[in-house]
Amino acid sequence: MRTLRFGIEIETIGQTRARVAAAIQSVVGGTVQHVGTPYCYDPYDVIAEDGRRWRVMADSSLSAEKARQAEVVSPILRYEDIETLQEVIRAVRRAGARVDTSCGIHVHVDAARFDATALRNLVKIVNKQERLIEHALGISDARRARWCRGVDADFLAKIEKDRPSSLEEMNRAWYGYHNNSPHHYDSTRYRGVNLHNVWFRGTVEYRWFESTLHAGKVKAYIQFALALSAKAINARASSSRRRDFNPATAKYDFRVFLLKLGLIGDEFKTARLHLLARLNGSTAWKGERRDTARPTGRRTADGRRGGQARATSPVARPQADVGRLQGAETRTDCRDGGWTSPEEEAMYEKLTRARSGDPLTHLYFAYGSNLDGAQMRRRCPSARLVGAAILDGYRLGFAGRSASWGGAVATVVRDREGRVPGLVWAVSADDLERLDRCEGHPFAYRRKRLLVDTGEARRRRVHVYVKDDAEQALPTEAYLGVIWRAYRRHGFDEQGLSLALGGER
Repeated sequence: MRTLRFGIEIETIGQTRARVAAAIQSVVGGTVQHVGTPYCYDPYDVIAEDGRRWRVMADSSLSAEKARQAEVVSPILRYEDIETLQEVIRAVRRAGARVDTSCGIHVHVDAARFDATALRNLVKIVNKQERLIEHALGISDARRARWCRGVDADFLAKIEKDRPSSLEEMNRAWYGYHNNSPHHYDSTRYRGVNLHNVWFRGTVEYRWFESTLHAGKVKAYIQFALALSAKAINARASSSRRRDFNPATAKYDFRVFLLKLGLIGDEFKTARLHLLARLNGSTAWKGERRDTARPTGRRTADGRRGGQARATSPVARPQADVGRLQGAETRTDCRDGGWTSPEEEAMYEKLTRARSGDPLTHLYFAYGSNLDGAQMRRRCPSARLVGAAILDGYRLGFAGRSASWGGAVATVVRDREGRVPGLVWAVSADDLERLDRCEGHPFAYRRKRLLVDTGEARRRRVHVYVKDDAEQALPTEAYLGVIWRAYRRHGFDEQGLSLALGGER
């Protein structure tokens, strides 16, 4: 998304075009020219010091007299220009411009990297999430009915049936005929995602956004449009099946969608804040919140309380040990979300008896935050990377709640059609014990011996930590970011990660 070029139109009222142009000049430098023609727009041009042109023009759709209509049209911008754009917006606001319900924002993304497949993907992704998008962006009924209508059902049916393979075929599907000379005022442009501009001016136009002079919100809108575009360009295929809108879980559902678009980590924290602000529900839980339930009894290694230790644990603990552990409060943070009390530490010494003369005799399969080499070597100094592997018959999931990460953590779930990519590490017996403590074996996770495919003639048996019977939940951006970056670094198939966040096959 950071390599996509874009432009933006911001409609304002309440100040003259000359004053707005001067405000822009105060940021970008250069000169202001009153072009004046065509008269209906009476434009002012700001030729910045870098030679790019910012235009301020009238727009008859705005609810103000012509003298105080000022639509700001940016030049072609790059991702690194967003900070300059934000300064322009702040300057325009200080100059006295304002917005009302007649104003909108249009984000244009360079269509040069969109082929027919990317455009099909975009339409289908938007159709699937459209109700969520409309509620998240607060699109009014009036705008939805006139200026930014939803995906056209007939157009969607055409591209689903015919699967256009060229831009010419997409053109024919969009207009209903081959339109080789599109004009600006074509009626098909009034869609939330306007493909008319692909053939008119070489951009994909997003018309959803109600205008604002809040620089942070504008940045969030741009990042959303760029991330959505990048997803469509890079996806091999997409589903168009319309998603049911549930107001009670809307915030969780849309956050999952944003994470799938790659809006993860601190860089996009403000974008998520603005894009989720209008929605109801919890960002962490899909159903009733479980992180605020009244605690009873002890806390286990995955954040659960009150007699919730796994009945399926391979080690039966004496009742006296259970009672002793219920009073333990002190924690040892193991970075990846597992933690133990001092008394549990003593129990682990009794539970783990494996010893070997070979210092790297154990193979461990990492699929969560231990995909990060730096973290793995901090926790297991002896660790040596063996290579990538696939765990067949399981799928990736997120469940429970980690005290140190503040959200759900990864697990693997039995699924006949599932495949989980990961890394195989060779570790010593002492480091395997350290892993047991940090993963919370056998209480938060159970350590199992499973077969993985390493691409060799036969599969290899490895240690895998599995969280049984835990409820599905959403991880924090920090935790998910560790896994996401590892997937990108090692070239893993991201479909399983997408499915774990609520996507479809």
